[in-house]
Amino acid sequence: MLFRSQVKVTQKTNDFGIDVEAKSPNEYLGIQVKHWETDVGFEDVAKTLGVSNKFNKVIIISTKSNFTRQAMIFANDGTNRYRIDLWDNRKFKNELRKIYFESFTEKR
Repeated sequence: MLFRSQVKVTQKTNDFGIDVEAKSPNEYLGIQVKHWETDVGFEDVAKTLGVSNKFNKVIIISTKSNFTRQAMIFANDGTNRYRIDLWDNRKFKNELRKIYFESFTEKR
């Protein structure tokens, strides 16, 4: 769970596309955020996954657009589906809500 993770925002240069690293006892996530007007394509998803070997899982978040059909097929193919998640704006907002409500509930 991301809420119980150590989170580090990477530097703007030489990060190979990974914007955030999140470590928990069970997982090491690389998160890339795309704030693009156009859909995120296969090439960008494949490139991110290709330079992310140190992570158990990679999440690519598209905050303003979606993903191309080819990117979705690639992300759901074979072993890739265990290593990469593609989050559109709706999925990103839902995950933030879950984290917020879980943290709010735990504080009570």
